[in-house]
Amino acid sequence: MRKTMTILAVEDELSEAVSRKILDHYGLEVHQVMGLRGKGYLEKSAHGLNHAAKGLPIFMLTDLDSPNQCPPGLIRSWIKGEKHQRFFLRVAVMEVESMNHGRPGRFCGISVHTHPPDTRKY
Repeated sequence: MRKTMTILAVEDELSEAVSRKILDHYGLEVHQVMGLRGKGYLEKSAHGLNHAAKGLPIFMLTDLDSPNQCPPGLIRSWIKGEKHQRFFLRVAVMEVESMNHGRPGRFCGISVHTHPPDTRKY
């Protein structure tokens, strides 16, 4: 059975690895990867990618950088209009980087020894 092709838009390599696992779980295959230039690039591209989703489905993954943000507000501000049904903008709460240790890291195939532990105090 042939998998559905999808365009992937992500901030960085870690977000790409997480997204590929998610898409594979749902039987979707990455046709093209866009982004890998940080959150600002995705924010500028979201409106256009929403319209481009009339072709191939597009999966975009970003994260919150502040607990003062909320995913629905971020999505509305980035898309600036009605969301196309084939544009999947998902927001990790808080940051995808927090998944680089332990079980989520193993799920994504990332060794806990690859990245130093997060030493920030909250």
